[in-house]
Amino acid sequence: MFLDCGLVDGSESKLCPPWCVTRLDASDARVKISFDWICENGADCGPIKPGGPCYVEGDIKAMASYAFNDYFQKTRPSGGLCDYGEVATLSNKDPSHGACNFMCTPY
Repeated sequence: MFLDCGLVDGSESKLCPPWCVTRLDASDARVKISFDWICENGADCGPIKPGGPCYVEGDIKAMASYAFNDYFQKTRPSGGLCDYGEVATLSNKDPSHGACNFMCTPY
């Protein structure tokens, strides 16, 4: 079961964390490799395509965060981890922004 937390101000939530996001210190090249793999192997990457609510032109880390989190939330119940080649990390802050809502699974 997935829950759209609807938090868009970056506030912390007691219901939803953690979210899986791109590490700020990860290189764009390494992020792209993991991002491509995630999108080909089960993440819903539709919202990060041009015209989608989570598309951010030229910002691979922002778009990868959406894909990493989507895949993590889907695989978390069966033991999925948030790492993806050391380019992702867990966060207790909701990364949703504008019309782009990051999914979360309640704990």
